[in-house]
Amino acid sequence: MDQINDILIKKLHNRHTEEEERMFQSWILESKENSDFYKKLKRLKKENDLYRINQIDTDKAWQEILTKHLEKKKLTNKIVLKRVLASAAVFIGVIALGISYYNLKQIGNTPEEPIITLQIGKGKTNNIILSEQKEILNHEGDAIAKKVGSDLVFQPINKKDYSINTVHVPNGKTLNIILSDSTSIHINAGSTLKFPTNFEKDKKRVVTLEGEGFFNVTKNKEQPFIVKTTALDITVLGTQFNVNAYANNLNSNIALIEGSVKVSSKNKNIKGTQLAPNQTATLNVGSNNIDVKNEDVSKYTAWIEGKLIIEAIPFSEIIKQLERKYNVTIVNNNKALEDQNFTASFDIETIDEVMEAFKISVPFEYKIQGKEITITNPEK
Repeated sequence: MDQINDILIKKLHNRHTEEEERMFQSWILESKENSDFYKKLKRLKKENDLYRINQIDTDKAWQEILTKHLEKKKLTNKIVLKRVLASAAVFIGVIALGISYYNLKQIGNTPEEPIITLQIGKGKTNNIILSEQKEILNHEGDAIAKKVGSDLVFQPINKKDYSINTVHVPNGKTLNIILSDSTSIHINAGSTLKFPTNFEKDKKRVVTLEGEGFFNVTKNKEQPFIVKTTALDITVLGTQFNVNAYANNLNSNIALIEGSVKVSSKNKNIKGTQLAPNQTATLNVGSNNIDVKNEDVSKYTAWIEGKLIIEAIPFSEIIKQLERKYNVTIVNNNKALEDQNFTASFDIETIDEVMEAFKISVPFEYKIQGKEITITNPEK
């Protein structure tokens, strides 16, 4: 811990060695928490909040910097929340105490770390460790994919292998996967994607998604690309779009960034539609139509950069997003909070900072025990 602590400080001031850079890169790829933490350090350094890293009086520093940040980030007592409590004093205390606030681990995996899995056909299941660069083999011993940086790239040797693979990305993780046709799919937390090792020539390219993914589809007029979800099918030739179709969501949503897509419902009584760039299509549970809107679609892809954008949605739905992003379970015993709508924007905040932000708008109490958060009524 002390070693990575020293490397982080040297890295911030560009005084590290090549060996320390290799150790830093290995650590940064180990988990999203590590990456987010370093982003916070860089931001705080830019804001000149690292001016007393080595001082002992961390409590005093906390109070001074917390006051400064809260003056910058004012909230209403209704539905509007902005990012708060991303305080530099957290970092000062962390560095002084050996980064204990974030409970940073030594390089390597722990049993509690969520693991991305890839099942090849109906056989072997592989654990995908983001910091490891290795080839993935099928049951015959042929290489079908490899880790390249942070991407999982499918380049199968056997071009006639059409077996269906399943990749599952658990809560707290994301993964970028590149299919055999060079289509790129960024898979969000809590999502499962099924896809063939190779796409058969002269046939449609079909994948199945439960959860959320951003698709950058390689153009091929002869082989349309189809994304199947529980409620919708999305047909494209070559384009960029986001699909949000979690099983526990109240609706399924498609946001088109570039190109054109055709959206059709599994319910034949619901009329399909075609989207143009900067349009979204939403199918609500129990609805008999697909709602199309013209809007800024950037908020639908913000999750790729680790951001969480919330716009006037009930807390009961926000809980689901927080559970996926932070790999936690949230039990809400404050029923008055369920239907309260919030608008908020978060990126590198910890789950504790996020909960504190919501508390400013609507008072409640919460307790964190491991990976479980329990919300209760405010104390009187």
